[in-house]
Amino acid sequence: MKEKLQPKLLLLELANSVSASVNAAIDKCSFEVMRAKNVERAIVNSQYHLPNLLIIDSDGELSESITIANNIRQKLGKFKLPVIIVSSGLNECNADEYTKIISRSESCEGILLVIKEFLAKIQSTLEDKLLQYGEILMDLSRFQVKKSGVLVKLGPTEFEILKLFLKHPNKIYARSDIINEIWGQNYEIEPRTVDVHINRIRKAFKYKKVGGLINTIRSSGYILDIAQSSNYPT
Repeated sequence: MKEKLQPKLLLLELANSVSASVNAAIDKCSFEVMRAKNVERAIVNSQYHLPNLLIIDSDGELSESITIANNIRQKLGKFKLPVIIVSSGLNECNADEYTKIISRSESCEGILLVIKEFLAKIQSTLEDKLLQYGEILMDLSRFQVKKSGVLVKLGPTEFEILKLFLKHPNKIYARSDIINEIWGQNYEIEPRTVDVHINRIRKAFKYKKVGGLINTIRSSGYILDIAQSSNYPT
């Protein structure tokens, strides 16, 4: 059986005093926990160790926490990242289907129940630590990609797009498919944005053949193609 990744939790502690209930609930879960005191540090800490769940503990405005959550999703290129916002104010805000809002006065048991609900959903989607196709090896636990043992540097969004192709190497993805998988339906992303990221992946691998590695299928989309490995520089 292939080894699965341990789920990662990013705790963003924006409140003046961290909720004891949040800490107690996290201690009872099987997450690998990353902590940050500000948004910048949260992004730096998690950019190469993408979290499966984000918890924002804040005593500020709820709308501000939602904006922060969406900004982190965008920076990480993970637009369907589940988020739990532990907030002092529970006024109505436009939270999406991946965001759960609970009160800072909630008990440890109540917070734990919400976390476990997310964890149950996450468990079915936990990924294998390694993805390999031909000479390309992706290590999800280290956020690394190698070609023939040589490290290839990719940004977070490029990493997620390549991962999508490695998981389904024989599937043709239309631009709209890639947008839905990477960004989600709640974001207005121009189709040409996909082309930009695909070209960055090709450039990172220094593929000699135009359109190599991820091939363009006219009027259809993109498909992974490393059959012509002789086009890679040695």
